[in-house]
Amino acid sequence: MSAAGTSRYVLGWGNGYYGRLAQGRGDWDDKPYPVVLRKGPWDAVLTGKRMTLAAGAAHVMTVTDGVLASHGKCHFGQLGLGMIDEDESYPVQVALVGRESDDDIVAAYAGESSGFARTSSGQIWAWGCGFYFGLGDRSEDHALVPRRVDDCWREAGWYGDGREIVDIAGGGSHIAVLCSDGIVVTGGGNQYGQTGRGRDERAVALDEPVKLPERAVAVAASRRHTLVLGESGAVYSAGEAGVDVLGRDGDGRTFDKVAGLEGIKHIALGPKHGLAASDDAVYSWGAGLHGRLGHGDHCDVSQPTRIVFEPTMSGHVVGLAVGSSHSLVLTSSGELWSWGSDVRGKQLFRSAARD
Repeated sequence: MSAAGTSRYVLGWGNGYYGRLAQGRGDWDDKPYPVVLRKGPWDAVLTGKRMTLAAGAAHVMTVTDGVLASHGKCHFGQLGLGMIDEDESYPVQVALVGRESDDDIVAAYAGESSGFARTSSGQIWAWGCGFYFGLGDRSEDHALVPRRVDDCWREAGWYGDGREIVDIAGGGSHIAVLCSDGIVVTGGGNQYGQTGRGRDERAVALDEPVKLPERAVAVAASRRHTLVLGESGAVYSAGEAGVDVLGRDGDGRTFDKVAGLEGIKHIALGPKHGLAASDDAVYSWGAGLHGRLGHGDHCDVSQPTRIVFEPTMSGHVVGLAVGSSHSLVLTSSGELWSWGSDVRGKQLFRSAARD
């Protein structure tokens, strides 16, 4: 949050366990209100002119003026710091060994227990949990420090020659990679059909694009599902059938269109529910427990249903985010809406408002 032209900083709230809110080694407390993430033991604020961040299940990565750092849980080495089962309560710089000094780090992406970074030259680095080829290469070993994976993608023939990476969405053990020409390549764990590759296999290599009826413009992934947003505004899903997170009928092993969604510009996916939004409408589906769907009850919804905002939402939707049991919507007018579980202060300002 910042004024134009000034330094930016990052706010976090909710579950502070594993130090994921970057408040220091003596403070793993839950925060029912936003706190500023800090970068060192002297309470220095994590700030910079250019900042992006990505969050996994219990770890966070930041790119601040080209410097990649991580903090939080490290059970599978997902901090990329060369250690395992040693959590960090402050951001620590992550080194990409072998990267040229002029090859800037331009983006970071997160899976549930993994991390990815992209450099200006198109190199892709991955670290963390390697189960089921979940880091995008041909190894199931965990990576405690970042290792390059784009060489595998180039050998497979789908990466390079002007095709760039736009986004990497990580689930529990699979990833979906969105490319600049609108293709989507998936790989990793496929126990529930979450790669959309139509195979009844434990895992598949990240070696070929999935079949979609149009160019993709966004991807989202959770533990057992994947969403793809097409350029027409249609949404396609793949993953475990028989649960409401799929948002449609069918076996879920290949991508198919989710009915009732048109003109969609944003998608988000959690382990138990999904969100989609056009400019002025937000839809949710999945498990309704904890009120995570925003419909005023705890009922499950198997297909996308429009959320009613009271009072009326101001501006148009510019961003969505979901956790395990809560949801967030950001609008062009600067409004931030949240709903769902109030446990551990997950809802923005909920406890403060009650007081």
